[in-house]
Amino acid sequence: MAFNYLESLIKRKIANRTPIDKKISDYLVVADDGVLTMTITQLAHASGVSETSIYKYVKKLGFTGYGDFKINLASNAARRQNAEQGITVLTDIKPNDQPIDIAQKVVQYNVALLHDFSDFIDADKLNKTLGLMYDAHSLTFIGQSGSSAIAFDSYHKFLRSKYPCNYIFDYHIQLSYATKLGPDDVVFLFSHSGVTKETIAVGKQLLKSGAKIITLTGSPASPLIQLSDVSFVLFTEEVAAKAESMSSKILYTTLTDILFLNLMFHDEKANQAATQKIRNALSITRAGINTDK
Repeated sequence: MAFNYLESLIKRKIANRTPIDKKISDYLVVADDGVLTMTITQLAHASGVSETSIYKYVKKLGFTGYGDFKINLASNAARRQNAEQGITVLTDIKPNDQPIDIAQKVVQYNVALLHDFSDFIDADKLNKTLGLMYDAHSLTFIGQSGSSAIAFDSYHKFLRSKYPCNYIFDYHIQLSYATKLGPDDVVFLFSHSGVTKETIAVGKQLLKSGAKIITLTGSPASPLIQLSDVSFVLFTEEVAAKAESMSSKILYTTLTDILFLNLMFHDEKANQAATQKIRNALSITRAGINTDK
């Protein structure tokens, strides 16, 4: 089963569906590329709604109108036709698959996931995020459970920049530390479910403190989005064997890599100097170095 572009788009954008939105969404997911040959009148008739409802719906998806919507779908369909055949999702893995079969399916899935991710990178949102980071006094990374591991990985990455960075594991300390931050501080909140009560509580405290909040979540309906200056919805298919949490890490790592590299090149000289200081400090851990000198 290949990635359904329309389903992915809908799940990212249409968080709070009205009954009419749901009727349109349900039809589009089934129709997929079949929509390319339909006029707005035909789509309205097929999905059982009015043309006005279709127009409002595609606006919610982020398009200027129905024509813009169809052009985007056609462009995506052409890309998929030119892509390598045989892309699978992890649910296609079977108990009797050989190790090499599983290896190939995992690689194919990850490649398809990143192709899907590239379709939804928002340039304006990216620029806004980087603007907040460029002006920041400090960067802090917070998450719970599995998201805490992703937050720590991001902290370790950005520690090589010129910015003071912090990662906090304990929830109570996260809340306490949030009271110390202000408008010059940027905090990354990680929550794939989007409903982790501890992270939401931290977000509310950060809002009171005036800190800038950047949220990375897998849910467009997450309450964290309403608390944030910028939010990224990193959607992954729901698959078996907890593979959703496995695959989501690829997207979080890719997005933080994008932000990190942009940040490092923004003030390259200062960031290189900061990285070199870290290398010098860590040199004592290398074999053959006499730490007594």
